[in-house]
Amino acid sequence: MEDYSANLLETITYFYTKAAQENKFKETEQKLIEFTRCEEAWEGCFFMLNQPDLNDYQMIFAANTLKSKMMFEFDNFKNNHPEEAARFGEEIIKMIKEFINNRSSRPNEVVINSLCLSLAFFSIHQDALPDIDSELCSNVDEVCAMFTVLRYLSEETFFNRIVVKEEVVNSFFRKLREFSPNVFRLINKWAEIMLNPNSEEIKQIDSNRISKLKSSIVEAIFSWVLMEIKEEHFQIISQECEYLIRILFDELQQEGDSASNASSCLGEIMILCKRFKHEDLKKFLFESMDLLLPKFQELCEIEDLQSIENYTEMFLDFADSEIESCIKGQHSQLLNAIIIGFRFEGKHFSQCCKFFGYFFNYIRDNFMEEEREALLPQIKSTLEQLFACIVKKTIMKENEFLEMNDKNDRHVDFVELFENRDRIGHLLKRIAQCIGYQEMYKMQIQQLHDTMTDGNLEDLSTLREIENLLFCLSYSIQLFENFQEVQNVNMLMSDLLQTDLPKATAIRRAILDIIHIISEFMKEMDDETLQTYVRFIMDGFNDQLTLEVSSQCFSNMILKNLETFGPYLDQFLDPANITEFSKVIVSYNPRWGKIFTAILTLSCSVYGNTPDKFRESLIQVLSPFVTILTQESIGAGEATICFEYIADIFRVINDEKRSYGMIKAPSREVLIEIFPTILGLIENFHQQEKPIEASSRVIKYSLRACNDHSDALDQLIQTYVEKVTELFTRYPCSWLIYPISILVPIFGARVNFRELFCNIKEHLLSKVFEHFNSEEVIKADPLLAADLFNMMRKYLQENPDSIFCAGSFKNLMEFTILCCQIEHPELSRQLADFQIDIFIKLKRIQQQELVLVCSEQEMIQIAEFAFEKGAIIFEKYIEAITKVPLEATIDNMVDFMTEIVIYFPEQSVQWINSCLVNVPHNILSEDEKKDFCVDFEYGPDSELNIHRSFKILMKRSKQATLQKLD
Repeated sequence: MEDYSANLLETITYFYTKAAQENKFKETEQKLIEFTRCEEAWEGCFFMLNQPDLNDYQMIFAANTLKSKMMFEFDNFKNNHPEEAARFGEEIIKMIKEFINNRSSRPNEVVINSLCLSLAFFSIHQDALPDIDSELCSNVDEVCAMFTVLRYLSEETFFNRIVVKEEVVNSFFRKLREFSPNVFRLINKWAEIMLNPNSEEIKQIDSNRISKLKSSIVEAIFSWVLMEIKEEHFQIISQECEYLIRILFDELQQEGDSASNASSCLGEIMILCKRFKHEDLKKFLFESMDLLLPKFQELCEIEDLQSIENYTEMFLDFADSEIESCIKGQHSQLLNAIIIGFRFEGKHFSQCCKFFGYFFNYIRDNFMEEEREALLPQIKSTLEQLFACIVKKTIMKENEFLEMNDKNDRHVDFVELFENRDRIGHLLKRIAQCIGYQEMYKMQIQQLHDTMTDGNLEDLSTLREIENLLFCLSYSIQLFENFQEVQNVNMLMSDLLQTDLPKATAIRRAILDIIHIISEFMKEMDDETLQTYVRFIMDGFNDQLTLEVSSQCFSNMILKNLETFGPYLDQFLDPANITEFSKVIVSYNPRWGKIFTAILTLSCSVYGNTPDKFRESLIQVLSPFVTILTQESIGAGEATICFEYIADIFRVINDEKRSYGMIKAPSREVLIEIFPTILGLIENFHQQEKPIEASSRVIKYSLRACNDHSDALDQLIQTYVEKVTELFTRYPCSWLIYPISILVPIFGARVNFRELFCNIKEHLLSKVFEHFNSEEVIKADPLLAADLFNMMRKYLQENPDSIFCAGSFKNLMEFTILCCQIEHPELSRQLADFQIDIFIKLKRIQQQELVLVCSEQEMIQIAEFAFEKGAIIFEKYIEAITKVPLEATIDNMVDFMTEIVIYFPEQSVQWINSCLVNVPHNILSEDEKKDFCVDFEYGPDSELNIHRSFKILMKRSKQATLQKLD
């Protein structure tokens, strides 16, 4: 063992110091992994840890290996070597004492913690509590280790992360619960010592070690309090453990994790007080908490965020346990402290929102109306303080967040900002449900008025308050029921828009949010108010930071009030306005496009029965994008953006044509006018994916919008398809199949286009097959094949029998087999779906559910060929499952095989049995291979049985692969 360990120790040191530099990291790591998995590692770990001259790397490796083996492998070792295993507990305690007392010149906390955890695992496995209170008590450091072991005993039993029989853990858990009074008394004893600066035990000890012991005590308390304490055991804490409570309050005033644990622990004890009705302890906790309030005020003044969070979380647990007393004003100082903590960021913020939501819900659900009226002064006082905190919080909007990050002023957590906003929104709704939204609205209006009157409008903090007040106001306005209530808001908005406020983005957004909400009531507004709102919204189009919210507000306002805004259409269509709108757009965003789609929808409602007028308005809306597309220097990015917005515009026409049938003809005329420009750009950018896909969407929605049987449109479609096919012939790529794919469902079944699409389909298949045969299959673009199969499926759906009469059917089946070798999730999905379609259609033709377009003899030949290739496809798939278990790909293979077994049970079972011969025995035994297809017979559970069998095969294959890698 000595020679073996000497080599091992050298390997460990080499791994952590030089292996990476000398490119031997993987090789060295593999040697260490092999050691950790062998049975000799048990003896090796104890041998190494008993050597006096180990370096840090060696100690940590040995301790961590022992910990891991105790956690996962001790049960097996104990069964094979019971006598040797029984001695491990004593050995580990001896090593903990050794590392604490005899290696103190070089203490290693990681090693001691790992050994403490190993001792906890050993005790759980043995279902016996260790005698640590007598073994680890010689000095403060040993006591610290004792409390660490106690903590791990509780945590690991509670969370059950150890590999051991369930009954062993349950038995040990019961022992721990019965032992808990002893633990609480032991903790109380050492807490009394720690809190007495004159005690003999700590006089000679430095402050760092005392702090460490206190922290260990708090961690132990927290872990044992969380275990489902019985009432008689909790009584020990309540009646005998005063110092246990005091040390928690003492640690709460420190820094770091210990303070956080103390806060959580005090909160949990308060909850238990409420559950078990221990009024004396509850009173003591509240008295101790009151003494901390001045300290909390100091922490808030210096903005010690971590401490504020710890204190506030404890205050919340206390208040939650005495919610009714807090409502009635008996703990006003506690409530005020929570409101102060509410102002600061941290994890406690969401808990504060929940608490106050619960607070106001409790009032609503548990107090009669007369009682609520009596409490109103107290509630209003709380509300005023709460609102004051809310309006001083940072509830930034998306654009301001982006603006701040662009300036690199400070890092802001984007997700947290929006979560905070939602939390405050939910809280405001709870308040409104409690006191009535009109009462809340009055308070908000008054507060807004006071802020605007008394505040300095050039001061950033005042602007922030106004923004937040407007944000809060928007939640009240959402509850309005009639126009009369909105009138007051209109007056407020008019005053606000006339105030000389700086153009602060956040305030503009907040005002737009309110306009967005009250647009529901605009039918009854006077022209002057409408004009004021329209001008304000359109001003927002000039700034990219307010463009999105302005466009959404504009769209909502127009679409909900088409009749009201009909007279404004010419103003919106003014070339100066339309061009101005488009100038700020530098990328595609569907929400920005709502400016143009809203105007077009309004145009449909006004000119839907006047084709000439509608044509003019459509040209006007499209003009900024068409102008950009006709520029000689246009780049691919600009073309893509313009195509996306044009597609959105034609999508509106497609939606509106059911209501306004006369818009189809002018839309077709406009499409024919801009079509040469689109076709020219497709040729220019055919080697770039994004502009081609965006232009395809233009064609898709524009053809849907004006889909009829006109000769001009038919010629346009033919020209487009031929041009794309010509480009694909020169440059075969996946994005040039997409334009054909989107047209197949629209025109593929039409008599006048059937021959065209059939020829195109054959040509594309031929070119792709040729391309894959000329390249190494692995190097070929899998998306090219995926898009081809997608297009083929769409064609097959429109022409379900035509696929079989084509001379290319053999090529098609050969190509599917070729693609079975390619590992790619999207290709495997499209390939599986396509194969399922092929075989199901084949079955339906055999059953004469589809009209045969070829002779019976030809059909027999096609079926024989398909089944011959089906066998090869199964062989390829099962080979892939057993050799390369890539889950995303294999799931699709399993789906395909399941479907085919259902439709062709006789043939497919033969294929599977043939394929299983080559599956290795470590994946499926001979008996399992024989039984694999037993449950595949037709029946209500056949699909489930088939799928289960293939899933087992996949799972076994993955396990075999992992073992091979290990």
